[in-house]
Amino acid sequence: MSAEAAGLVLQGIEHRFTLVWLDGDEYCAAIRRMAQLGIVGGAVYDGLVAACALKAGADHLYTWNVRHFDLLGAEIQKLVAMPPAV
Repeated sequence: MSAEAAGLVLQGIEHRFTLVWLDGDEYCAAIRRMAQLGIVGGAVYDGLVAACALKAGADHLYTWNVRHFDLLGAEIQKLVAMPPAV
C-alpha cells in the first residue's frame, strides 16, 4: 500500500469510528496485568487492544486470533468472537 493510500484509509477510519487509546497509567496497568498472566510476544499487542475495548465499553471484540485473547481472562473472553463470515 502506498503512503497516499494508507493516508486515505486512515481518513476513512477517523470519520467512521471513535478512536480509543490508553493513557500512560492505563498502558502501564495493562502491561503489568499481562506480565502477571505470563503473556509475551505478539499477544501483548492483543492485550493492549483488549484494554482499549474495555475502556471503550465495547460489546464485542472481533478477531481471527481468539487464542491470544483467551489468555486475558474471563472479562475479555466474554467479548471475543470471530468476525461473521462475509
